[in-house]
Amino acid sequence: MPHPQLKAEAEFRPAVWFGAFFLSELGSDLPSEHSDRVIGTLACANDTALGFLSGGNDFYPSLRVQRWDHEPAAPFGTDGESGQTTVTFPHGQLQVHTSDGSVYGTLTVPPGHYRARISCRGREHAPAGEYFEEPQDDPAEWWVLQIWPALDE
Repeated sequence: MPHPQLKAEAEFRPAVWFGAFFLSELGSDLPSEHSDRVIGTLACANDTALGFLSGGNDFYPSLRVQRWDHEPAAPFGTDGESGQTTVTFPHGQLQVHTSDGSVYGTLTVPPGHYRARISCRGREHAPAGEYFEEPQDDPAEWWVLQIWPALDE
């Protein structure tokens, strides 16, 4: 198998609202930790959206989104938590947002079916009971979403 090549990367600082933030195809329904695919304690997913389940609330974690040509190595090795799922982006127009629709960035990926690895470290240090109106220097949680084409599914 060829060495995985990073095709694109973007970083976001979304707000955590009610313990979560999302990446979805524009106009997609949001996944629910109660009714859709659950990825450990990290995330939930439906066919066109991912929900990131934070360890805290009312703060701004770091989310790095990476698009690869093949499955890459996990970003934190054995440090942190990680889980995988599949997701389809029919139009490739994605947004990072809260459940109330506040958008913290957009990105475009080639339309298609992807494997997605969600990794996080620092969830145990996420602020609880504090409120931040803007991103802090230290995001407390570091998330990496790696996607690559789902060739065999």
